[in-house]
Amino acid sequence: MRKKDIAHYLIGSNIDLLGSAAVILEKKGINVITFPESLYSEAGDTGKMIASMIRHFRGPRPSCLLFGGETTVTLSAKAGKAAGRRKRHYPHCGN
Repeated sequence: MRKKDIAHYLIGSNIDLLGSAAVILEKKGINVITFPESLYSEAGDTGKMIASMIRHFRGPRPSCLLFGGETTVTLSAKAGKAAGRRKRHYPHCGN
């Protein structure tokens, strides 16, 4: 089967997911702050931004900050095959 023979269907969006998550969290008594399109830069920079926001957060407790968007990872010429994966890169950036 060739790729062009595969049907693709959009069943939701980033906004749909954030909205659904907010409804569930609010029903559990958790204050929700949503940033629907805030993630759009390098994963490392985004991780640092989110870590700083969490450290300086003075809002009501319990709260959940929900972020949407998409980060990128720029690979250097020295990077190994798996070095640029966002899921590996992002969690290490807030330290």
